[in-house]
Amino acid sequence: MKTKESGNVVYDNKGSSERLINYLKHEAKENNLPDIYFFNQTEINIKTDDVLHKIDNNTHGVKASESKFFTLIISPSQDELNHIKNDEKKLIEYTQKVMENYGNNFQLSNDKKIQKDDLVWFATIHQERKFSGTDEAVKEGSARSGMQKPGLQTHIHVIVSRRDAEQKITLSPEGNQKRFSKADWTYKNIKDFNLMFQYSQLKNLELEEKKLRVRLEQWTKNYPDIEKVIETEKVVKIAKERGFEGGFYRDLKKIEQKLEKGELILNPYHILAGDKTNRKAEYLAERVENIRTKYNLSDKEFDAAQIGKIGKEKNYSDEFYKNLRSIEKEIKEGRGVPPNYVEKLQMSQAYSNSIKDKFSSEKIDNLLKDTNQEKIISISKEGFDIGYEGDSPEDYVRKKKRKNNIHRPSFN
Repeated sequence: MKTKESGNVVYDNKGSSERLINYLKHEAKENNLPDIYFFNQTEINIKTDDVLHKIDNNTHGVKASESKFFTLIISPSQDELNHIKNDEKKLIEYTQKVMENYGNNFQLSNDKKIQKDDLVWFATIHQERKFSGTDEAVKEGSARSGMQKPGLQTHIHVIVSRRDAEQKITLSPEGNQKRFSKADWTYKNIKDFNLMFQYSQLKNLELEEKKLRVRLEQWTKNYPDIEKVIETEKVVKIAKERGFEGGFYRDLKKIEQKLEKGELILNPYHILAGDKTNRKAEYLAERVENIRTKYNLSDKEFDAAQIGKIGKEKNYSDEFYKNLRSIEKEIKEGRGVPPNYVEKLQMSQAYSNSIKDKFSSEKIDNLLKDTNQEKIISISKEGFDIGYEGDSPEDYVRKKKRKNNIHRPSFN
């Protein structure tokens, strides 16, 4: 049994939930059904318009830059689905128990306990899943992306508000593990499935944990310095959060392969976490390491951890990668790592536009009338240093002087 936060990136949870709800309608559309219906702790057959209204209007006190809601996925295994005969009523009852556990799992500073009625959440059941390009079967060529997966694939999507029903308490499963332990929540959900439906899986999990600890102990024997990079307890914790699923062991194998090749492992916990967001973190870490290796940069010159943190804050956006490409271009051209590369990575489009305004073509045109070449060079370089996008003032001056047959100053 897997219960986790969704890694899907087809919506932005800092705004309206409309895009997510429209995405969740895809199964109904593909099967020519009129619409999907949601359920929660007390009701079933809730219309999508009601869900949209209640989630989008339960945001009092939430900042514009913060997530307004979270999405969770409850994924029973095929064996578990067969055990309960894929019974929709049982799946609804179990989802209600999972969300009760979700609320109880929050450890608040005043020892207040979040009860099931304190949450604002809605869930819908999907019966199908399709292969994607990240699935092993697609990589191996035994399936195509977009093909329907065989067997029982029933799973539940949950939308839960960041705020409680009274809009007084913020409830985020992200961040501080002391406030919300994903491992404890996952383990409690597994235990409740066993109790509710007389299904035994706990002994298997205990056995899996023992096997994993033996495997990690062997790592420390084969690679004496591994404990500086990977802590056994953190790996076990991630394994519990993922329910010791096959995907976890595939990700564990990736790390083993890196160890065997003697490769630097910058982000072991991101690799093991296995969701889409962390695959983005993994991609960024590899890209940064490639830049450092290619141009022989130290971690002090080009801090991988700092860049990874900014990438996460920027949600690995196109704007972030545009700034990273700009920095890499400067390094490639022999100018070295910009002293203010951290600020450049953090730059927003709004700030970039303010720079463009400061170094507008009109102001550069006025510079052309100035006979002081050093002044032109100084101001042009200032534009570069603070991260001017597009045609830099320096390039603009060059083009203008070339067009007007004016002697072009050196900008080296």
